[in-house]
Amino acid sequence: MRHAVYGVLFMLAALAGACVDAPTEASTAENDSMLASSFDALSREASQQGDVERSQEFTWAALAVRKGVVPSRLTVVRSGLIEQYEAMVHAVTWVSPIAEQRAPTHRTLLAWRRVGGTLQTLMISSTADVMPVQNPLSMSAHASLAAPFAGAHVWYASRGDRLERMIGVSGTVRVSPSGAAVTCPSVSSRAPRGVTCARQKFTVAFDVDLQLAVPGTRVPDVKSPVIPLRATEQLVNGSRLLLSCAMPASDRGC
Repeated sequence: MRHAVYGVLFMLAALAGACVDAPTEASTAENDSMLASSFDALSREASQQGDVERSQEFTWAALAVRKGVVPSRLTVVRSGLIEQYEAMVHAVTWVSPIAEQRAPTHRTLLAWRRVGGTLQTLMISSTADVMPVQNPLSMSAHASLAAPFAGAHVWYASRGDRLERMIGVSGTVRVSPSGAAVTCPSVSSRAPRGVTCARQKFTVAFDVDLQLAVPGTRVPDVKSPVIPLRATEQLVNGSRLLLSCAMPASDRGC
């Protein structure tokens, strides 16, 4: 299963325009490097598109992988069809409140799958165990300047012959820690510095409605069909990352 997980993200990175060499040996370290490099490529792509929030999330996911976190399986129902994703959660905090880039309770689910020539990615960010979905640019009646901290955000992309992006416009998500956290394994002497990592399982569930995003924005096309996205409660592998600087590099750390 591990080779399939890394292969999916490697292919996704290739579609994002990344240039990542295939491993010459099927070792865990090389597979981890491939997955982390794929997240790096997606981070660069998001940054080039002006989406700083999504870019940072991919960077933190790469940090978690380089600290030894391994994805797990997530079953999702989209428009009534069952889909199997690989997934992981990262919760990020900072040593100094001055360096904080998110609320102290921030956590994000990242999931991905490949079907034929189409690759799908799902990102759900929240600041509480259970939160309503609220896109900060949705123009909804509940939107406010505090929106990034007032509701969960859902982003979905499908890459194949064409690129399709969708955002969550309503619903509820659960991303809550389950059980005790344990120190991440020491996978490499070159692991990012200034990043303390603990492995943590999370209970994940969501009942969300998606709509197409207006190209180049995070504003929903209100005339587009509403797509239901559901997942019953499941345990997903993840991490708690404590950062000693504001924006660590995913490969070097702080």
